[in-house]
Amino acid sequence: MGERLTRKLPQRLVFSALLAGTLTASPCGAQSGSPAVDRHEAAVRRLIDVMGAGGFPTAVWDEMRRQLAPEDFARLQIAIYKKHFSLEEIEGLKAFFESPLGRRFLKEQPGLTIDAVAMAKGLDRRPTESLTSQPAWTAPVSPDPQQILREAVDDAAARRYDVALEKQLWFHKNALRYNGGLAGVRLSFALGYWRQLADVYPPGLDALKRTRDEAWSAIVSGADTTVALPSFRDFAALNRTLGEESRTAVTFAQLDREKPEVALRVAAAARPALIRAKEFELCAKYVDPDLWENQLAAYRSARRSAETSGLGSEAGSFLDRKFTNDAATLVALLVVSGRRAEAERVAAEAKHEKDDAEFVAVIDKALLGNVPAPWP
Repeated sequence: MGERLTRKLPQRLVFSALLAGTLTASPCGAQSGSPAVDRHEAAVRRLIDVMGAGGFPTAVWDEMRRQLAPEDFARLQIAIYKKHFSLEEIEGLKAFFESPLGRRFLKEQPGLTIDAVAMAKGLDRRPTESLTSQPAWTAPVSPDPQQILREAVDDAAARRYDVALEKQLWFHKNALRYNGGLAGVRLSFALGYWRQLADVYPPGLDALKRTRDEAWSAIVSGADTTVALPSFRDFAALNRTLGEESRTAVTFAQLDREKPEVALRVAAAARPALIRAKEFELCAKYVDPDLWENQLAAYRSARRSAETSGLGSEAGSFLDRKFTNDAATLVALLVVSGRRAEAERVAAEAKHEKDDAEFVAVIDKALLGNVPAPWP
């Protein structure tokens, strides 16, 4: 029987399954022995019946059943249980697994197994006592943020999840120190990759939430008001990545009540979340009188740069669409906040700047108080 087991199935899989005690067996014929031995065996069988598959992954269990004769595995499993547990202990285990806590343990066991395997994927052969004290990865002396981000994606694809997470965290915290031009990537593509990692690696999700909470702490600490806006940008982007954008609107309302000076600093970063939450009046409260002039100047400058740099029509199309959304949003917010005269002035100047039928129609709709969805 031992040869058949070793030949048919990897030995480490058999050992792991037996160690976890999670595989069931089909009933086999009665074995000879004393009444005490029979009671011991019967108790083991009842324990196995209570445990079921023990929450062990279905695919592995099916493979076990396909490759092993049920009576062979049943005898092997019973012998191991009898070797390690007395009759009284077997009965105690059965009582435990029939309890609410025992049933919960069996239900959660697949998750425990998956997490343990995932965490072990990136570990080397270091001594056990050093595993908790050394990080999975450390940055090189001269780091390239873009290369580190690409490596993080590759590591996640290769299931080196702990290494991928270390690189994601490094990129989020340090990328702008080495390349300020990565600001947009940091809060868009990089967070998207991080979210994909979090979907398969629970510590990645914990790190996303912890980083979000750290950003909020920096906003409200009051220690350095200059960090309020960049911290709120991080906070808003992380909430969006976590699917919790409504939290951004709620917390901005809290700032409006408790720290209006901070709310004034971060209002621009909160605007998309406030609009999606339909908090139009609160959003309009923080519309700067100079906002239109700033938007118009930024649009003209970006158009000139796109034309001279040879970026092509796609860049121009992007800038036009963003300008349309920005102008329409401003006009609509001014209308809903009762600043009709300002709204009409901005609308007239916007139509003069970009006089095409589609743009004019969007601005006219905004003059009715229809706030467009944020873009991009």
